[in-house]
Amino acid sequence: MRRVADIKDEEKLRIFHGILLGNLTNAYESDFTETFLDLVSRLDHIQIKVLKLYRESGRSGSMDIPEGAAVVVSSITSRSFKREILEIIKDNNPSLSTIESEGKYEFYICDLINKALVIDTKTVELL
Repeated sequence: MRRVADIKDEEKLRIFHGILLGNLTNAYESDFTETFLDLVSRLDHIQIKVLKLYRESGRSGSMDIPEGAAVVVSSITSRSFKREILEIIKDNNPSLSTIESEGKYEFYICDLINKALVIDTKTVELL
């Protein structure tokens, strides 16, 4: 609760509220409540928006596609979000230059990859 009290970002407070309310109203017991609270406190609100973009576009189901299987990728799944993410960054930080916005974009994506919240497809192809 101390982490929640220290948060000033309204978006993060709404997310914390949802997590805590969901935990109080659902009979289901989850070991992940602390994990979710920790993630929200560690992520920037822009990173949360980035995750929402990917959640709304991702292909459902397992990524373990058998070799040789015919797979159709919709245009929504394969679209790049870089432009949309850069617009979010610029909207939230209008004084940033293009180079600074690009740097923030790279930082946010690398940080999400580091936290294992998104997959770096270039690295996955190498495995």
